[in-house]
Amino acid sequence: DKLPAFYIMNNEIYDFWQDNTHIKGILRKTSIKSFNSGKPQWDIILDIDTLAKSENENWVYKGLNCFEPDYNLCLVSLSRGGKDAHVIREFDLKTRQFLKDGFDISESKSQAAWVDQDTILVGDATDTTTLTASGYPSQIKVLKRGTDLKTAPVIFKTLSSSVSTYAFSKYTEEKRYLFISEGTSFFETTYYIFDINTLKLTKIPIPTTASFETFYQDHIIFSTRDKFEKYPAGSLLSFSSSE
Repeated sequence: DKLPAFYIMNNEIYDFWQDNTHIKGILRKTSIKSFNSGKPQWDIILDIDTLAKSENENWVYKGLNCFEPDYNLCLVSLSRGGKDAHVIREFDLKTRQFLKDGFDISESKSQAAWVDQDTILVGDATDTTTLTASGYPSQIKVLKRGTDLKTAPVIFKTLSSSVSTYAFSKYTEEKRYLFISEGTSFFETTYYIFDINTLKLTKIPIPTTASFETFYQDHIIFSTRDKFEKYPAGSLLSFSSSE
């Protein structure tokens, strides 16, 4: 009577589940064979109820972002009481422990994306003096493992009048692609491809009212909210990023 929303990592199925026993929820996994049996045997990876009790915090799970293609290190977002601000902590899926000296971003509306196992891009909202008027990150920083976010180099800034800017990455065809979104309003967003080696930003030629859906086999896939060229509103379109 309750459908699991699952995703696959390293040929295993992961799911975040809440019920009357696990009020705050558990991150769990099972094999594809076990899942397809209809009666999967779940292995608990992270128990939020247990974590909250041990740390005396009212943690609410806000998701995780795992490094591809190894899926060994993950950035787990935890909110105190379910508010928008959250902490981001690095978690090892193999040891099932948070890393003592791992990435650890203090409570804020920050967001992070993997570059490599020792580098992340951070939409930094920890500095209240650099937030947008909407209270979200206005700048993207490159954070190396073991360094301080306060002194990390800024590679992108948006206007304070914008809504926010965030970074995200897509791994496909044995290559990682980095993207930056710049929300100039609640209904308009500009997207860029970011080259970490040259620090070059390339604007993606899609309407600001379009939605970036995903990236697959060198193709950017987006949907349109309004009519775009010869395509009607509500179209799903794609083009090669190398064009």
